[in-house]
Amino acid sequence: MAIVTVEGTKNLIKLAIGMFGIAPGQSYLKLMKEAMEAGSTLLQLATTLAATDKFQATYPDRMASSDFIEVFSAKFLAPLGMASAQYQWLRTWAENSYQGGKTAAHIIVEALQALDAATHPGFAPAKAVLNNQTEVAYYHAELLVSTETDFTKLAQVLVGVTADPATVEPAKIRLNPAPPPPEDAPAPPPPPPPPATPTVTLTGTTDTHTLTTGDDWVDAPVGTLQTGDQIDGLGGNDKLTATMASAAIAPTITNVETIALTVNSSSQLDASNVTGVTKYTLTGPGNFTFSAGNIAGGVEIDASALTGNLAITGSVLGAVTIKGGSGNDTLKGSNAADTLVGGGGDDTIQLGAVSFLPSGTGADTITTGTGNDVVRFVASVSAGTGAATNYTAFAHITDFALASDQLAFSANDTSFTHSVANGLAKGAAAQALDPGDAMVVQTVAKDTSATAATDVSFIKLTTAVAFTTDVKGTFAAALGTAVIDTLAANGNYLVSAYDTTNSRMVLAVVNVGSNTGGDTNLASSDFTNAGISVVGVLTMSATDYANFGAGQLAAAF
Repeated sequence: MAIVTVEGTKNLIKLAIGMFGIAPGQSYLKLMKEAMEAGSTLLQLATTLAATDKFQATYPDRMASSDFIEVFSAKFLAPLGMASAQYQWLRTWAENSYQGGKTAAHIIVEALQALDAATHPGFAPAKAVLNNQTEVAYYHAELLVSTETDFTKLAQVLVGVTADPATVEPAKIRLNPAPPPPEDAPAPPPPPPPPATPTVTLTGTTDTHTLTTGDDWVDAPVGTLQTGDQIDGLGGNDKLTATMASAAIAPTITNVETIALTVNSSSQLDASNVTGVTKYTLTGPGNFTFSAGNIAGGVEIDASALTGNLAITGSVLGAVTIKGGSGNDTLKGSNAADTLVGGGGDDTIQLGAVSFLPSGTGADTITTGTGNDVVRFVASVSAGTGAATNYTAFAHITDFALASDQLAFSANDTSFTHSVANGLAKGAAAQALDPGDAMVVQTVAKDTSATAATDVSFIKLTTAVAFTTDVKGTFAAALGTAVIDTLAANGNYLVSAYDTTNSRMVLAVVNVGSNTGGDTNLASSDFTNAGISVVGVLTMSATDYANFGAGQLAAAF
């Protein structure tokens, strides 16, 4: 029994769109798959579907040729919005085919196949409409697992999906069921109001305070929070407010849950001896450096109201949320699943801490914000991640802007490799990518072999593909039978592919020669033989991926 592939599933969806103008949903799609797995061809399946009342209501048997061509033009051709010359050509072909004895179902199958194979630009809008509607219908049936069978509601799934790829995501979002209304429950009691005056006010000398088990407030006027201060909040929900002076300080603070800092000039906090805090807030016009040596998981650093520059230095020990402000911020997370938001300004966001662990960059969520931002990668996720069946474990950039944002990669960090820990490679010889080197991009289309370009360090697979069963299979599908020769033996090269199923640009490192243990050719088997490590994914339209190039890559560092 043949198993219907993802591509085969999408062909069945196109048949449902062409014959009935609907997204088939999981119920009808399951029946169509079962017919194909039992040995039916697409034409045989179409012939069976043509006998149904729904199809006969539109295309009754033995309808006049003049009636057929008007119905076919209105139901099949017009919604695809193709150029007038191609519209007329297909209309004439369909009318001649019907007069020659072919059935309506047969003509629809051949029209779908002809559109899929067409290369003339006049057919491009029609292909885009069909592909975009297929993507939405696939999401509806396979990911949402909709069991809807009402034809009117199934037709509504495709409403508003045009040749514009920007119509796909809104259509998917519209399909998601609304969350259930909240159950009636008594409202939680309001938190107690904060004390009207500080429990403790710090002085210009070294302060030592042990607070109460209640909710305490420590206030530090300008310059009074300093190295040597010791504050223990004990229990309760405590708060420390401080106005920073132009100095670097390293106080000892324990069990104070919220620390709010006003920054009016350049200052620095060494948090190595700060424990028990859950949230920092930063406001003011000054620049602030945060030595994050003892930040545990679950901590939030909110600098969204800071107009100066924020810098996170050192290492972060657990998953954190960091929100930059309107300045030029330098943000860094941990090796866990961080949430990093650049905000305004020209920000640098680094993934993979200085104390890099083999677990990789983590499932970070990165929002670059406005400005000219750079996302820096110092390490790839560990070997074997090519077997992943989704992207939940990998760093995710949600709003990469081609006009203003860039990616940057560590040149010779031995953690940023696959299989052979010798840093990233470039070019057609065994040479290393060095800090300061410009990234050279080579584009490779599916099934089109090529010789490595001089100093190539980034291989962009240009043929967009649907997600297969795993990441490595998706990369292999994008490369196809193509072979890129004269690369460095066992060289680690950056590579990207575009996944149409999830609208993602996928970044990875591939080790050349992993299929045979050291040849100089990159082939699909280098991916499928576990020769790939994932770097991260970017939410991106197919158009933006087509335009992604060297201008979106900063020099290696």
